[in-house]
Amino acid sequence: MSKSLKKSKHIHIIKRSWGTHVVYHRLFGNLTVLDDKAAMLLDLFDDPVGGDDLALLFQQYGTYLNTFYDMYYLVEESSDEREEQNLDLEERARSLVDGNLIGGLQLNISDACNFACSYCFCDIVDERGQRRTELADSNEKLMPFEIAAKAIDTLLAKVKNTGKPGLVIKFYGREPLLNWKVIEKILNHYNHGEHHGARIAYAITTNASQLTPEIAQTLAHYKVGTIVSIDGPAASNDRLRRTKNTGSNTFDVIQQGIDCLKKAGALQALSAVVTEENFDEFDNRLVDLAEKHGVKEVQILPGVQGDFLGRMGPEKVIEKLYNIFVYGRRKGIAVSGYWLNPVISSLSTHRFRSTGEVVRTAPDSCAATGYQISVEPSGDIFPCRSMSMHLGHIDDFKKMLKTDAYKHVAMRTYNNVKACHGCSIEGFCQGPCPGNLEEKSNDIYQLDPFFCDVFKGIHEKVLSHFVTLPSYQ
Repeated sequence: MSKSLKKSKHIHIIKRSWGTHVVYHRLFGNLTVLDDKAAMLLDLFDDPVGGDDLALLFQQYGTYLNTFYDMYYLVEESSDEREEQNLDLEERARSLVDGNLIGGLQLNISDACNFACSYCFCDIVDERGQRRTELADSNEKLMPFEIAAKAIDTLLAKVKNTGKPGLVIKFYGREPLLNWKVIEKILNHYNHGEHHGARIAYAITTNASQLTPEIAQTLAHYKVGTIVSIDGPAASNDRLRRTKNTGSNTFDVIQQGIDCLKKAGALQALSAVVTEENFDEFDNRLVDLAEKHGVKEVQILPGVQGDFLGRMGPEKVIEKLYNIFVYGRRKGIAVSGYWLNPVISSLSTHRFRSTGEVVRTAPDSCAATGYQISVEPSGDIFPCRSMSMHLGHIDDFKKMLKTDAYKHVAMRTYNNVKACHGCSIEGFCQGPCPGNLEEKSNDIYQLDPFFCDVFKGIHEKVLSHFVTLPSYQ
């Protein structure tokens, strides 16, 4: 190699106490584990190395150095990998108008709910944005089948044309099962897409209060990924969640719904929101509850709309989430949440010189940034139920793809927020919920320092203790 090489300025190294180093490229991933010897070899390139010195090093350590070069750990002295990343972003922007990113449909099938949760993000979102306010005042709370079918048919046609493997449909909103008749009709009509030209997968998030054995069996039959929201043990859950009409506790009725799903084999995960109100009661008992019901996944969602956790301080939140994560691993239960997404993304993101493109095998941290559209009972389109950014109407989907609003949200992606440049998780983090940023600053390209600290803190702790890739010896 005739040019001088140097260590990339985008390399991040976490030194671990037992003599290994977690190393990755902040833009391209390529995470690996190096022993002390390999790490010292990489450190020789803190300053550019060329000429005879470089030739000698290649004679002695050619296998290592060729690998480091392929992984962008080593780069030419005059190069900057961000230029390659910018080309990728330009290509992404060009492809948006054709809907090439879209593979998901969030159907807000019900804007009615029988619970009154103190942290309800829907209530908060409905207070901002003219169209959100108008829809909140409307009596049109349940999506008719005709609107759902219009949205599904439109996106099925799009994913078939763009070569996506299929369409993911998520039944969402306030409490989806209050519109069970339409959900059931959708499942019966579309099945898994066998007669509609593309595979369809389904998911639902529910408070489980409306579940019956028959509903649970139908969800199981259609393999609907069913997530039940229950905010920890009884004291924690009931502090935040009451029934709307009587104000009574909700924990017992949620448990009954979970039992229905368990018997039918339809329960995928439990989902819990943690806020300042239930922070002290929120602990390992949620994992124990999942174990009791045979659930292998627990999603923990720090409250993002409103200042539900800001007064806690990021250190306390990091410690709480990390301790529950560790406890879940010991129990064989996956503890997840958007706070863990940068870890998953850093483990599954790769770009090698020999292949020439970034490959992300994990889904984006936020589906709202281009992958999905969110459709209301009226047919209005938003990026997500957590956002007030109005994109258009399902009757004019093609026009929506060409709007500045859609481009704005779809380009809120990895490496495209200048304030994030140089961050240790820049290439793996899309920030917190865009609805949180929208609420706090009306600018989804701004940062939330609290969540920045939480995400980086969790990332560092998990990689420091739990990455077990084979190290270079």
